[in-house]
Amino acid sequence: MTIRTRVLKDGRQSVFFDIFNDGVRSYKFLKMYLEPEKSAAARKRNADIMKQVEKIRTELALELTYSRAGLEDRSFKSGIRLVDWMDQYEQYQGRNGGSKGFRYNIISTRNYLEQYNSEIILKDVDGKFIDGFIDFLKKQTYTRGEENRKLTHNTICCRIRNLHSALNFAVREKLIAFNPCLDAETRVDEQECKKTYLNVEEVKRLIDTPCSSEILKRAFLFSVFSGLRLGDVRNLTWRHLVKDGNNWRIEIRMQKTKEMLYLPLNMMARKWIKAPEKYSLDDKIFKGLGVSFREPMSAWMKDANITKKVGYHTSRHSFAVLALDAGVDLYTCSSLMGHASIENTQVYADIMTGKKVSTVALLDNVLD
Repeated sequence: MTIRTRVLKDGRQSVFFDIFNDGVRSYKFLKMYLEPEKSAAARKRNADIMKQVEKIRTELALELTYSRAGLEDRSFKSGIRLVDWMDQYEQYQGRNGGSKGFRYNIISTRNYLEQYNSEIILKDVDGKFIDGFIDFLKKQTYTRGEENRKLTHNTICCRIRNLHSALNFAVREKLIAFNPCLDAETRVDEQECKKTYLNVEEVKRLIDTPCSSEILKRAFLFSVFSGLRLGDVRNLTWRHLVKDGNNWRIEIRMQKTKEMLYLPLNMMARKWIKAPEKYSLDDKIFKGLGVSFREPMSAWMKDANITKKVGYHTSRHSFAVLALDAGVDLYTCSSLMGHASIENTQVYADIMTGKKVSTVALLDNVLD
């Protein structure tokens, strides 16, 4: 079920659903309209309308799902305990290359769920349960040194995302028909957090600075110039690399979104791909790239005189900022990064990049 719009003669957009069910396409017009966004008030009204549309879509999808299954209740759902399902989900991620950090977050979410309600089974998880779990997380504390602290807003968001992903997996495995996270009345909007990125001069210093792990250096700088996530870089094989004359590209199904990505490689990215004398198509391009490299990464940054807190994902942030600084439009940047929505890329455009700095600097002498 896809949300679509159609432009009307008066400039408004009519919102409707494009529904493909059991091989049959149909349309449901909602008699709801988006205005041209010429003011903040119009943007707010449109945002409110889209929230209503999403709610209608959720309810209609649930109705169609149960109608298609010929069921009036949820008794067909799995009777497995939710915490046991979280264990299985974490093990699945381990078998399929999920990062150590991501799996740690799943385990942490599982432990909080056990504290909240260890006995609830998958079929009984609903929006009310999830709202209660959110409230429970807001009251939790942890100890750092001698100080007790509450979980941060973004930590709570991360735990809810982990639960949401695990329930999506249960839907794919046909244990449940619908992700009950979509029923939750309470929404936890993730606050924008500062994204660490490297500027051009810092990247140059990293190129010139030796690293104790050569494979880490090559993989990290490859991501700086390609934007690929660590999981995708780790899974990258020579079969994924397509050479068409002087043009190189990566064709890979992304681990996070499961979508295909067709990524042209620039010369700077290609520089860090080094083929051995003998290899098979199924060999990893960055063979030997470990799961944890905090120590060599920290030492490398220190030797390059970079004081920022840098993790592998910093390379992806750096790619986005460098690309936008170089004049790549937002849509193209979003496509290159494999983002599900252009809104995910917008946050990088809001960073004070070099282009913004040079632009506002034009005003320095405006009154001279």
